[in-house]
Order: sequence, then structure tokens, then C-alpha cells
Amino acid sequence: MDEAVLEARKAQELDPLSLIINGSLAEILYCARRFDDALKYFRRVREVDPSFHKVFITTYLYLTYMRRGMYEEAILENAGRLADNAGPGKEADAAAALRAAYATAGERGIWQKQIELAEKMKRGDRNLPLFMAEAYTRLGENDQAFGWLNRAAGEKHPAMMSISVDPDFDSLHPDPRFAELVRRVRTGQ
Repeated sequence: MDEAVLEARKAQELDPLSLIINGSLAEILYCARRFDDALKYFRRVREVDPSFHKVFITTYLYLTYMRRGMYEEAILENAGRLADNAGPGKEADAAAALRAAYATAGERGIWQKQIELAEKMKRGDRNLPLFMAEAYTRLGENDQAFGWLNRAAGEKHPAMMSISVDPDFDSLHPDPRFAELVRRVRTGQ
């Protein structure tokens, strides 16, 4: 990861205004578990162009906020995504539901409520399997997490290529199913 960060920083120095390079650097920093640095670059990309890879930036900002314990910011990032498929004017409802879940059960409550809200999302959301896998992983419900990861692998979701370095699935590494999943993704099976 150190080498990846070094190479991404070199690219960023060569073209400091490139949104793709800054977004890639932020993602690499996230995978390197350097969340404060990642947050800086994700925010920079959004400031320059709020519409640039909106789902990508929103997702990573949300994940980074969760990692940093910045729950209000995380709720605001994800409420919009959860509400996008629930109909107009639902973002405030989603945010209120997530806040109430946090007040009742802390971070665990947020993950549980996100699963409940995500189940109402359109089935065509290609990021749903990863979103659900992450939530179940964070709740320690590994069987559910692997079910969703296998679905994402079956759908050939591009994010599966970096599953072995994704900090959101670190807790799954000791499980033999994880090594098998990584092998299947790498061989295209």
C-alpha cells in the first residue's frame, strides 16, 4: 500500500487538478487505512465538482466518516443515497431514521437501520450487494456478508477486484471463505 500511495501522490503532483487522480489517491489512502488523508482528497474532489463520480465520492465519504466516528456526517452522506430510490422528499426521513437508530443503539444501530432502508431500494442498484455485505460485516453477521459478497462476485462488480485490500472486509480475512472468494474473483470463476 505504501508503494501505491507513493505512485498516486506522484501522479497527483504531475496533475494536481485532475479529479480522477485525486479521487484515485483518496481511494488508495482509504485502502491504506489513512482515513484522515483520504477524507481530505475526497472532500477536495467534491469541492471542485460536486457531480464528479457522485456515487463513488458519496460512498467513500460516507465510509470514511463512519471509520472516523463522524456519524452525523456519515448519516447525511448516506441518507441521500438511501432515499434516492424511495421517492421524492425521503432524504430527511432517512436521515431522521438513521439518527434515531444511532441514538438507540450507537453505530450498530446505524448499520441495522441502513440494512432495513437498503432493502427498500430498487433491486437494480448494482452497488446494493457490496453495501449489504459491508453492513453485515460491520455487524459481525459473516454468513450474511458472504452471501452478499458472493452475489457481488457473481455479478462481476468491479470493486470485487480490490476486496483483499478493502478495509471494510478486514474482519473476514481469517475466515477460509474469504480466501476462496478472493481466489474465485482473481480467476474469474
